[in-house]
Amino acid sequence: MTLKTLRNLLLAAIKLALSGLLIWYVTTKIDIGSALVHLQNLSGVIAIAVVAVIISGFAVAGYRLRPILGMFGERCSFLMGFQTMWIGNFFGQALVTFLTGDAVRIWWILRLGIGLRVAASAILIDRAIGFIALMVLVLLALTPLLDLTGDAVMRAGLFSVALAGTGAIVAFFVLGRMVPERMHQSRYIGFLADIASASRHALAAPRESVFAFVLSIGVQLIMVLAVFILAREFGLEVGYTQCLIVVPVVVLISMMPIFVAGWGAREFLMVQAFGLMGFPADKVLAVSITFGLGLMIASAPGGVLWLINRRAKDETTVSDPTGGTG
Repeated sequence: MTLKTLRNLLLAAIKLALSGLLIWYVTTKIDIGSALVHLQNLSGVIAIAVVAVIISGFAVAGYRLRPILGMFGERCSFLMGFQTMWIGNFFGQALVTFLTGDAVRIWWILRLGIGLRVAASAILIDRAIGFIALMVLVLLALTPLLDLTGDAVMRAGLFSVALAGTGAIVAFFVLGRMVPERMHQSRYIGFLADIASASRHALAAPRESVFAFVLSIGVQLIMVLAVFILAREFGLEVGYTQCLIVVPVVVLISMMPIFVAGWGAREFLMVQAFGLMGFPADKVLAVSITFGLGLMIASAPGGVLWLINRRAKDETTVSDPTGGTG
């Protein structure tokens, strides 16, 4: 067993342990039987509607790739962007972290004939703009959340998340200005320099950046809608605005690559946050579990798309082993 394999196994074990610990904690504090009853009573129509809403969010996120690649003078159709996002989400769910999904998205963009530097920079900018949009919603929700709790630990946690997220955004833009131009021409570190200074492309294309930001806000509002639909289905008298206060914070923390596709963290945070608003924990847990399952089901077609395209590519290679070069 190599050192790299051992390290990967250790990281996977840590993720499983953290997610498992949070799931165990939640289930010890809640009547899990009652939550399962709510899940069994979920309407099939509502389940399909929620999956459709989540997929529409993927579509908007996929369209965001069009203006981002446009920053580099590259073209991307809506269909290609949608496929890229869908396939990336599948691998992010299947391989338990969004980082894997981003790596697959870079590989998928390479199929367009776009260079690795541009593909990697585009995905980094895509992730960064999506993160900025999410942080804006989190910061807007910070005051209402702080008003709901007097717990010192919870308040400190919220402030820490807000400061860390804001710091990451500042670092992204500052780093882009710190990389010397001569480093981009280097044969050995030019690729890393381009990635590190990806923000300069976003700043140089304000129109595309603002459009991508608006689309990113739309993606988050769609995910909030999915949670809102489920909450109402399970009998929670919750408003969309209340979901808008809770969901972005939950998404931000649960997307950290220290959890298994957000499981455990999502359930714990939703139960805690909606609990501050007075909503019953068993129903909130049912909402969180169903939302997580909805993400998995909505992402599954991405795996089918990947297999179809891989098979088509393999068949082309077999029928034309010269690659069409004559």
